[in-house]
Amino acid sequence: MSGINSNVSREERADRILTLVSGWGSILVSILGIHSWVSSGTLTWWGRAGVILGFGLFVMWIWAYLPLIWQRLVQWKKSGGLNTTLIAIALVVGLVMVNVLVRRRVFMKFDLTKNQRYTLSERSRQLLKSLKEPLKVTVFIPAGRNTAQARDLFRQYAEASDRFQWSHVDPIVDRKTVLAMRPRLNEVTFTGAVIEYGGRKENVTEFTEKDVTSSILKLTREAPRQILFLKGHGEPEVTAQTGADPSRSLQLLIEDLKTLQWPVESLDLYPKDAKAPDPDKVAVVIIAGPQRDLAENETKLLDEYLNKGGRALLMLDPSGPTLSKWLATWGVKTGETLLVGQTQGGLVVSVPEPTHQAVKPFAGGRVIFPPLRQVTTVSPAPSGITAAEILKTAATTQLVENFARGTDINRALSTAPAGAYGVAVSAEKQIGTGDTAKTARLIVIGDSQYTADSLARQLGMIAYNLDLTKGLINFLGEEPALVAIPPKDENTEQAFLTPEQGRLLSLIHFWDFPLLALVLAIVVYMKRR
Repeated sequence: MSGINSNVSREERADRILTLVSGWGSILVSILGIHSWVSSGTLTWWGRAGVILGFGLFVMWIWAYLPLIWQRLVQWKKSGGLNTTLIAIALVVGLVMVNVLVRRRVFMKFDLTKNQRYTLSERSRQLLKSLKEPLKVTVFIPAGRNTAQARDLFRQYAEASDRFQWSHVDPIVDRKTVLAMRPRLNEVTFTGAVIEYGGRKENVTEFTEKDVTSSILKLTREAPRQILFLKGHGEPEVTAQTGADPSRSLQLLIEDLKTLQWPVESLDLYPKDAKAPDPDKVAVVIIAGPQRDLAENETKLLDEYLNKGGRALLMLDPSGPTLSKWLATWGVKTGETLLVGQTQGGLVVSVPEPTHQAVKPFAGGRVIFPPLRQVTTVSPAPSGITAAEILKTAATTQLVENFARGTDINRALSTAPAGAYGVAVSAEKQIGTGDTAKTARLIVIGDSQYTADSLARQLGMIAYNLDLTKGLINFLGEEPALVAIPPKDENTEQAFLTPEQGRLLSLIHFWDFPLLALVLAIVVYMKRR
């Protein structure tokens, strides 16, 4: 704190040099000791010795400069330094208070992750906006468990609606609440949540947006409509079958639809006494990979259902009928054409574009099809029908015309043109006018096996196959709040640190850099004296 004057005696000069060395030595030795402690996670003998030696050198420095420190402190106080310091502290406290008040009144949040991992889907927010009364969530997580994911998720829900209220309970400590609410907890982690709305309750054992939104929907829906799968033409069964072919079975899709609170049943339109489904009770009719043509009476009943404002999803197969005659009346064109990709197994890649509401949630993702039929629009479209292609293949896809069983695919591909071809079409028709008007919707896709169990399992992490089908069903059923929320992949570009490295990194950023600035300030001060 003071220079070394040449007029002082040799003994005093040595004392002052020793004092300066002890001061700077205390800082250096203490830093090394603390770093050793933090990096190893334990206070080793070297770290302990460094801290003790550093403290001793600091005491020696204070003892030597105590009179000068006191004198400078008194001078600083008299010269107004105390007042300046108090004003600076008051300004900092005032800014902190203003920041807290502004933060409470003006909420701003930015999700800069590539796939918006920390933002609720638009359809979840729509569901929360439709709440008519408070919705209470009690989250059960034992102490010691990582609650960051659950807290972040439920905070997102609370931020989206003032009527969403949640609280955290430790099920091991608060046994009274557990006995009163009787939650269904995860058997492994002993975690879960109870959602209450309108006097009804739902249990959640997984803290994901899909599970929470599905449970909220179940509590808010009064009379859910059904999803019916047409049968009688070689379609996969709705109920699980032992030994079912996984390349055609749709059990994963059906189970997910049930999880999303859709009642799923089968539909038989072949009997003479069969009646057209009622759109007020049936949300969507699904025709998944028929292997035989539909009877004329069946297409009539489907038309009757659609012309009352019904919705249908038709998934064709290259090995099945084209249904071209019936589909042409709805502005959809199919034929004996096969689309084959230039990848192993002829897989066809499609990247949905945000040009149609049905596929907008999956824009930029990938859907991977096995070789499938081309589906496009009839030009001109029938009167009253609006048809549009909603999915196209990649530009490298090859088109095999006049495809039939026994066709030599390799020979046909040698001359097959490549391009981007339509594989899915949405057709709409306005029914009635004014406030009572309804919209009939029919979506046709050139394949059903893309969403079957085998491909859904294999491609679940890299493609939206299963999610696309569920999204189309929800779109057709006009359930804007119910969605198979597209997967939000974890960012794989991560830096992994050991616990020691993490502690050391924090120490460098939060202690070493400020301390370095302080040391530099002292050096500058001493030189300018």
